[in-house]
Amino acid sequence: MYKEIIQQLANDYAIKDYRESFSNVIINIETSLLLAPNFESVKNFIDKISKRDSIRFKILDGEFVFAQYSNGSSIEKFVKEINEGINEECENLYKINIEIVKNVVNNELSIYDIKLFLEHLKEQSLRGLLYEFNTILKDNYIIFRLQKDNINFASNSIFFSMEGEEINYNTSERDNQLNRRIEVCNFLNSSEYKLLASDFEFCNYNNTNAEDYLKLESIMNKMKNVLAIIGICDISAIDEKNQIRVVLNGYKRIECLINYEDNFDAMVDQYYKIYQWLYDGGNLSDKVGIARNIISLQISNNNLLSIEKNTLDSIRSSYEIYLKESVNKYLELRANINKNILILLSSLGGLIDELISIILRFIVGGLSVVFTVIVMNSITSGNLVEVITGDLAIICIGAIIILNIILFGIIVPNIKDKFKRYENEFEDMKETYRYILNPEDLDKIFDKNKFINGKKEDFSKGLKKYMKLWTIIQIILVATILIA
Repeated sequence: MYKEIIQQLANDYAIKDYRESFSNVIINIETSLLLAPNFESVKNFIDKISKRDSIRFKILDGEFVFAQYSNGSSIEKFVKEINEGINEECENLYKINIEIVKNVVNNELSIYDIKLFLEHLKEQSLRGLLYEFNTILKDNYIIFRLQKDNINFASNSIFFSMEGEEINYNTSERDNQLNRRIEVCNFLNSSEYKLLASDFEFCNYNNTNAEDYLKLESIMNKMKNVLAIIGICDISAIDEKNQIRVVLNGYKRIECLINYEDNFDAMVDQYYKIYQWLYDGGNLSDKVGIARNIISLQISNNNLLSIEKNTLDSIRSSYEIYLKESVNKYLELRANINKNILILLSSLGGLIDELISIILRFIVGGLSVVFTVIVMNSITSGNLVEVITGDLAIICIGAIIILNIILFGIIVPNIKDKFKRYENEFEDMKETYRYILNPEDLDKIFDKNKFINGKKEDFSKGLKKYMKLWTIIQIILVATILIA
């Protein structure tokens, strides 16, 4: 990108520094012969710089700055200073220093030379890379806008694309996945680096510049696998020496020190596949526990990088067996709960039947007593007109009162107490299973207390119905006694 402007400034030059990082592009040139540029060439170069960024331009004679430009200053004045500062008898080398200061605006960051930028990534330590990406991913995604390279690389949250190209992104799950990792893993650097393995799983969407993509992929794959291991192990930490200390508690306890500088062979890619499977729905705690058990059995020499082929298949198989066992236990539990509910509901139904039966017996008993007294008195007295004397009327009414005392003072309260005990037993049973089943499943099994509420309603309606009948019978009996 610098050649056009440099050729306007110098015929013979040496490149002393040319690099690009996340924050800037540095171009330092030395020449013995400085040329006088025209206004248009300088303006065209400056206009090619993204509006997000700023430029600093200095021309030096030895160590003396005789021409400089920065955003907002006059291009015309800058060109004039260059022309006036050219000294054909200069014994010093002229220095041309250009710095493009890059800024993140609307989650976009400029890349002026992808090859230079990839070289910068390659030179960084693990902590350096994590720091840089963590800084620019504060809003869950970043778009690297390429100023001259026509490529299209992307992960779930990091995009390399030409300036102006539309980007479709969905980072809504990123925070959720970070929180889920915190639930099952203790990453001691988590406050410094809020990054995920999926941030560095890249795809080449237009298959151009394959060489550049392969360089990017080799850098990102290593970070991806390191973060995948962190998202699987119990404890992990990154030290100042580019080493990752991890602890994995499975059937065996594995304590391992991974050197980021070492070569990661193809087998290490399994960790990302395992990571994807773990965080792709289901009970994360159960899945992680099973994965740790299997991994601890399928590595050699306590070295996590020596993982066996098809470890994910073994983990999946173990999880399927675990699910089947869990389903069988769950079905047994549900069958047991349903059985207990049916027994309890049957007992409640029996109480309702018992109450109705007692009230009916009282009705029959009351009628029998009164009519027996009437008949017996008629036979003994031979008087069909005055069948119940005053004394007998008192005895009959007294008997009805005693029946009411027995019914309302003893029998009905006793049955109500039994019903309440069964109701409490139902709630206790529900509370017991609350520690085993989730609330939604519990409500579904107990049908949100529909069964017990139905029995309560039946009990209340039955009690009211037969108490009304008993009251009507009493009124008829008392009226009959008084009339007779």
